[in-house]
Amino acid sequence: MHVPRGRSVCREYHAKSAAIPALLILAAPRAACATHHESPYEEALDEAAAYRVEVGYIGEQWSVLQGGLERGSRYLDNLDLILSADLERTLDVPVTLHAHALYNNGHEVSAELVGDAQGVSNIESPARALRLFEAWAEWRFGSESHQSLRYGLYDVNSEFDVTPSAGLFIGSSHGMGREFSQTGEHGPSTFPVTSLAIRHQWRIDATWTWQTAAIDGVPGDPEHPDHTTIHLSHGDGALFLTELSRAGPRLTKLALGAWQYTAEFEDILATDAAGMPIRRHDNRGAYVLGDVALIPASQSAQRDAAPRLSAFIRLGVANGDLNRFDRYLGAGLVARGLLGDDELGIAIAQAYTGDAYRSLAAQSGMPADRVEHNVELTWRIPVAEWLALQPDVQYIVNPGTDPQRRDALVVGVRFEITADGAW
Repeated sequence: MHVPRGRSVCREYHAKSAAIPALLILAAPRAACATHHESPYEEALDEAAAYRVEVGYIGEQWSVLQGGLERGSRYLDNLDLILSADLERTLDVPVTLHAHALYNNGHEVSAELVGDAQGVSNIESPARALRLFEAWAEWRFGSESHQSLRYGLYDVNSEFDVTPSAGLFIGSSHGMGREFSQTGEHGPSTFPVTSLAIRHQWRIDATWTWQTAAIDGVPGDPEHPDHTTIHLSHGDGALFLTELSRAGPRLTKLALGAWQYTAEFEDILATDAAGMPIRRHDNRGAYVLGDVALIPASQSAQRDAAPRLSAFIRLGVANGDLNRFDRYLGAGLVARGLLGDDELGIAIAQAYTGDAYRSLAAQSGMPADRVEHNVELTWRIPVAEWLALQPDVQYIVNPGTDPQRRDALVVGVRFEITADGAW
């Protein structure tokens, strides 16, 4: 078993305003970038277990060696406690219950030292908090239980917009693409704050899966990001997602997804006759991703073992009239088994600003670059069954798309401690 892998979001905690200075807060280093991992531990404990408990701790030490906002160091951490119960094994009811609590120390490396928009670490959170992250029930039904409904506090990035090989990387955008994670009043329902959702999943056959979800449009309380707050308001609107995916032995995953908010959002540039920003209902986007086994697992490995060399790519688009970033492109390579169960990877993440945002920035005397690049080299090394180390180097070009900010070199090391039980 190892710590949850792979998801990410960069959430910006600020109030929306029609005023130009407030809109340009999007370019400021106080944008809080955070990301978390896929719910939580990928390796099965015991297929026959009815109850499971999983605990994981991630600690990271980061140092900015050059560029960014300033040189310095930060320690980030993340503690997960997950409980799950399969009622079919005890009560013959096809229902699974799941609860996930987490703690973060609230330290920030991107917001305070680097000033980048995508997020160096996928456990960075802007608030020190112990909160309930997920709490849902899932009912399985249909022929051979090929369909399921899940309801409750839900992390959309646990099932949507997930690229298996990209889960190795610590940078936030390799979880959820920046063009999607930036959206909404308080971000989508993902780390570190989630909201109520209902999700339907249909495993059409052995290779194809289709899933849809409807989620409260404003997770938690934007004024109190350190709390788990469940409130449904008509003004929040909803976020709708759908994804069709295919899995196979060589093309390990191919997925096409789309999303849209029902609430109104302010146009970055367009105004009405009174000079007020026009509000629009077309805050939407889409993504496509692929994960390919370039060199499959050795014949002596388990049937479902990860490939020895894999590659991934993800492209996402969003409405540039309403959002700072209108495109995202990420890609990478992951090699496994150089020293045993280790993983070595290199990846690039690129977030592109939209024309409207750059026009507004230029009008305000704060020009913005077209793209922020993040190049990451990382190596995850299991030291023991319960411990893994992961040194990481990232080079960020155009941090925060600010042309006056020097390119940043960031180095860090992550350690993961895990424990689990099943009965």
